[in-house]
Amino acid sequence: MKAHTIAESLVMPATKILVKHVIGEEAVAKLESVSLSNNTVQRRIEEMSSDIADQVIAGVRASKFALCTKVLPPKLLSSLNRVMKIVNFVKTSALNTRLFKLLCEDFGSDHICLLYHTEVRWLSSGNTMRRLFELRDELLVFFMEKKHDFHKDLEDEKFISRLAYLSDIFGALNHLNLSFQGPNCSVSDFILKLGAFVWKLDLWIKNVERKCYGLFELLTTLKSEPNDQFSQEIVHHLSLLKTELMYYFPDVTRCAYIAHTFSVDPADLPVGTGEQEGLIDIQADETAKMKHKECSPMDLWVSMASSYLTLARHAVPQLLIFSSTWECEQGLAMMTIKSKSRNSLAAPGHDF
Repeated sequence: MKAHTIAESLVMPATKILVKHVIGEEAVAKLESVSLSNNTVQRRIEEMSSDIADQVIAGVRASKFALCTKVLPPKLLSSLNRVMKIVNFVKTSALNTRLFKLLCEDFGSDHICLLYHTEVRWLSSGNTMRRLFELRDELLVFFMEKKHDFHKDLEDEKFISRLAYLSDIFGALNHLNLSFQGPNCSVSDFILKLGAFVWKLDLWIKNVERKCYGLFELLTTLKSEPNDQFSQEIVHHLSLLKTELMYYFPDVTRCAYIAHTFSVDPADLPVGTGEQEGLIDIQADETAKMKHKECSPMDLWVSMASSYLTLARHAVPQLLIFSSTWECEQGLAMMTIKSKSRNSLAAPGHDF
């Protein structure tokens, strides 16, 4: 690694000359106490990097989608916490992990281990619960042999029903979250996908109210259907989830023409802003139609900015918004950070 000597060899001498002429000799003397050695500069760089990493991690933990887990009704939340305790009991003990693996191998199970849950990777809770649901019979035998109270949960039909439902709903959120990841995903794509998910929530609520549970893959594999009380619990949770999403992601489709330039009715745009007239002009522009088919929304509006300034002034800032934390997480994954917070992002030896 190249030594951090530029501050000592270039920046400090230049600063002394500047301070001498602007402030005086006494100020120059004070600069002598400032340490700019290679070790000092390197340590400060590492401290700043660690602080930046901590801020990014805190941002990921406070992700608006993570708040979806905060709207769980008490009984569902209790089941979720119980699941994590079961997983931690097995995964945090090397002996329990080995014993459970041997038991699964003896049973000829499709899986031989549970999945670990981390606070940062909040969506891992969906995968964690699904794996536990799939290995519930093996876990029941494991805890009965150990004479642990967890076997009572796994024998409780209500707990298993809630586990199945939580696995299904978090699986749907997993799928939604993955659709936001990757390059060239704009906020307009985000809005459309989120709107579709909210629409699905309305549909699911109506289906559950009619005692139709076909949309929940694991829940429908159980012998008994949810009773009225659990059905109301599901409806309540789905309603809370919709309210939470609409609160944190309000309707921002004012610039609907960003991605669907030639299908939006100009009359739907605000009057007096010039957007209606501009949209009519661009919809009549054959060159713009060709570019719309060939280019991404960003490339289209950047190339047409000089011709349709009013529309571009609204469209380009919307397209520059990060639609998810994916870009941040990709950058963080490439960083070498030595801190307790960074360590919590990964758990060597566990599969996710």
